[in-house]
Parts: sequence; structure tokens; C-alpha cells
Amino acid sequence: SGPNGLTSLNAQTGTLDYVGQQGEKLNLTNGSLDLTRDEKGYITSANGSVDTLNYTGASGDTLSTTHSQFSITGGENGLTSLNAQTGTLDYVSQQGEKLNLTNGSLDLTRDEKGYITSANGSVDTLNYTGVSGDTLKVADASFSATGGENGLTSLNAQTGSLEYLSQKGEKLNLTKGSLNLTRDANGYITSANGGADTLNYTGTKGEQLDITGLNFSMTGGENGLQTANIQTGTLDYTGEKGDKLNLVNGSLDLTQDANGNLTSASAKADSFNFTNVDGETLNATNASVSMTGGEKGLETLNVSLGTLNY
Repeated sequence: SGPNGLTSLNAQTGTLDYVGQQGEKLNLTNGSLDLTRDEKGYITSANGSVDTLNYTGASGDTLSTTHSQFSITGGENGLTSLNAQTGTLDYVSQQGEKLNLTNGSLDLTRDEKGYITSANGSVDTLNYTGVSGDTLKVADASFSATGGENGLTSLNAQTGSLEYLSQKGEKLNLTKGSLNLTRDANGYITSANGGADTLNYTGTKGEQLDITGLNFSMTGGENGLQTANIQTGTLDYTGEKGDKLNLVNGSLDLTQDANGNLTSASAKADSFNFTNVDGETLNATNASVSMTGGEKGLETLNVSLGTLNY
């Protein structure tokens, strides 16, 4: 110990309860802990090996860990890094974000309100729940994510896979790649762009988009996909009513009626394949094409470049 408070705790058996001069609370069972502080007396780091540890920070954030060798850094505004060499860490921020980390490390940044705005690290598993209700699951990945109180705005997986569920129910599964997201005032994802080994997207209406390749983008919202673009790779889309579109190296614009039926599509692509719910098909190669129709079939076809087979 010293003039600024205790610097280590060790319980070979039993439990220790400690309250720091700035109000931090530590409950330690069967283990040891080393502490450092800043000039104000706030605990800025802790590392050790414990059977159990429960921590409450000066800002109201909490950390629980069981059977772990771990370290954390932070201060009066909340934790800024989590590291579990073994075991699991459960963290709840002062704004209510939840993180569950197993065997890995994580660095955090916050905005002036205390909301987590970025996280990056390498983990065996990570489960995150944001204040808006969105969730992120990470498996065997080196990754980063940015966002805030309104949901995540970017995902990046250098290795491994990320599964993201937005507050409105959109689902994204990303393997080895990056993705940037925008939302409307209601929280619906309205655009996504990036590049990935694979991306699987399911919208709020049940529409699905599967992408393999680089440099892609899409726009839409609560009523379905509106545009899709892939510079290198393949895009497969299944609409709310079951219409199917396959696009290789190109762009696509869609409109839909109030019932979710595709009413028009225009594409410029190396190849474009369309199958509607009635079973009719359209194929185009090295083409610029457009078509209109609805649930009863196509009504117009236009090809300004290439060949179209219907």
C-alpha cells in the first residue's frame, strides 16, 4: 500500500472486499490483484489471477470474471481495455452496453456521454449487446467495430466471422472483410458498402442477399433492397416474395410494390439471371437491361447492350 491507496490484494483463501478512495469497489475470492492509479486516485489498471472478481467503477460500470488470468485498464470514465489470457470477462458499461469476452483482448473508446464508440481486438468469442438492442457475435476473430448509442456503423474482420443483428432485426454475417453501415431516423439500415470473402444479409421483410467478392454496396430500408453494386464478385438476392436475382460484376436497381413484389429492375453486368415467383426466367450476358412487371409476370423488356433471353 501507499499514501494513495492499496496497490495489491492477495487472498490465498477467502474473500477480500475493497473500496477505493474514488468509490471503486472490488470483491476478490482466492486470487491476487495488482493495482495502479492516476494522480486523482482513480484505479487505472488491474491485473491478476482469481477464482472470482467483481468490480464496480466510479462511473457505475461493472466487471465480473471467473477462473481467469486477466488485466484491465481504464479510469473515472470507464474501462478502456479488457484482456483475458484465460477465462471469461463480463462487462457492463455505465451506459448499459454488455460485453462477454473469452480468451482474448479488447480495446474500447467512448464519446463524451460514455457510450462505447469503437472496439477492436482478437478473441476466441465475444458477445456484445448495445443500448439500442443490437447484438454482435464474434468467433475466432481479429476484428474491429465502430458505432454508438444508435447501433454499429462499421464492422471489420481481419480473420474469423462476425454475426450482427440490428435493433430492427436485420441480420448480417461477415467473414473476412469490412462493412460500413448507415441508418435512417427509425434505425433501419439504409446502406452498406465494403468487401468480404462472404456476406449474408437478411432484411426485416425476410429478403436475403448473399455476396462473395470485393467492393460492393447496397441501399434499401424497411421496405427491401433498392440498389446493389458489386465491382468484383457475385451477388445473389431473394426478394420478400421469392423473386431471385443473380448478378456478376455489375449494378442493379429495384423497385417493389406495397406487397413486396418486384415491379422493376435494371442491371448492367457481366451476367444477370432473374427468376420470379411464377417460374419465368430472364438471362442476360455482358448486358445493360431493364424490365418491368409484377406478381403476374414481366410486362416490358429492354436491352441497350448485349443479349437478353426470356
